[in-house]
Amino acid sequence: MVFSALLGRAAELTEAVPASALEKEAHGMAMIFERDIAMKDPAFLERCFDLETCVDTALDGLSPPSSLAPNYRQGIMEGFQGGFARGLLKAGSVRFLRMRRVDNEARFVFRVVPKEGGVNYFELVFDRTRRNGVKAVDLYNYSLGQKLTYTFRHAFLPVAHLADQSWSGQLSKKDAQFLERFKDLETMASLNAQARFHETLAIYARLPDALQKEKLFLIPQMQAATHADMRAFHAAVDLWRGAYPGEASVDLVAANLFFAKRSYELAFAALDRFDKSFGGDAYLDVLRGQQYKNQDHLDEARASARKAVTRNPRISEGWELLISVALGTRNYTEVAQVLTEWESKTSIDVFRVAEGDKLYDFRRSAPGRQWFAERNDRHPAPAQQAAPARAAAAPAPAVEAMPKMGHKLQGIFYSAANPSAIISGRTVFTGDRIAGGFRVEKITQQSVTLKSPEGSLTELALK
Repeated sequence: MVFSALLGRAAELTEAVPASALEKEAHGMAMIFERDIAMKDPAFLERCFDLETCVDTALDGLSPPSSLAPNYRQGIMEGFQGGFARGLLKAGSVRFLRMRRVDNEARFVFRVVPKEGGVNYFELVFDRTRRNGVKAVDLYNYSLGQKLTYTFRHAFLPVAHLADQSWSGQLSKKDAQFLERFKDLETMASLNAQARFHETLAIYARLPDALQKEKLFLIPQMQAATHADMRAFHAAVDLWRGAYPGEASVDLVAANLFFAKRSYELAFAALDRFDKSFGGDAYLDVLRGQQYKNQDHLDEARASARKAVTRNPRISEGWELLISVALGTRNYTEVAQVLTEWESKTSIDVFRVAEGDKLYDFRRSAPGRQWFAERNDRHPAPAQQAAPARAAAAPAPAVEAMPKMGHKLQGIFYSAANPSAIISGRTVFTGDRIAGGFRVEKITQQSVTLKSPEGSLTELALK
């Protein structure tokens, strides 16, 4: 069950506070990145990401054949912009969670929930570029445990070698070693696809020590080991932890591999480790609950969803899962209770959610009819909301000078087509409702006008 709602960042995570001018601008760009994806704006990647600088970093020191570099750059641009952008625009949700620092490098963490299920995370690295100001210049992908610049570099090496074999003689020892064993990497992937897992492990065992630590080889080894040799799997995890101390991504990789194998106990244990080392995300409780529900373990699913909304009441997927579990058992009294609690703890228009197709049977039930009857006077039907065609226009309510409910305007991203603003840490658009039942009526370049449930207007202005 998916209900559309633009939510704020996950409340339970502790963010690093942007300190420098660069970090503050990057934080704003990260919020624009999330906003533009939510708006399904196909220009979001070009607006926020400097792919040319990313490729420059990836190819640094390689001196590629002059005839190859332009075509490779063009292929990377088109392939990444098409695949990555399309994937994010088609995802069920993309949320900016927080900023963190890794070895004094500021990174901006995002959660991606694909429509087909599961979860992934990535981190954007920003810099002030020569061409385009502050933009993202790299991306760390948790499901691969590596940066985009690393991926681009290692994808380029075999392509360049195929085009000009004499060129590879200038490579560093590390790059030359990877290129020499690249065929082994392709073979490992092919063997895993054929479920010939012991053969994959045999190839990995013959690799030089340095390449055994490379994640491009470690991940297919771990995939094979989950099916063929758990001792080899644990050895690979220990090697990853030793070579890359402090990285949380290894446990997410492990959890995804075990979920794919339907080894749920091992998957949940890996997910618990990731949750702790990552710093927490309520969506991981939702993921646990969804997996329990898929196994018809409804009590465990309910408990996981309840844990999620306790950690972060604004995570709509947790409330949706609670409703889905109750609908699955036709417990419409429980559905009404969940809707009421959701309504009381967030600014989401839960009444409109309950009008969705998924809750058709609930609306016909006695608890559903009662739940709607208690709210109909506050949510008139569209026909009741419209003023009679011949009635005189009512005077506009006066705008109050002082804000109510402690709402704080923190920024405005103005565009004539679809302006947005940040109010009390949440990105909002015209028509959104926020705490206290206030509706965002108007966004200008300098202020935001809110409408209270009673109809009075409040203007929040930038200072």
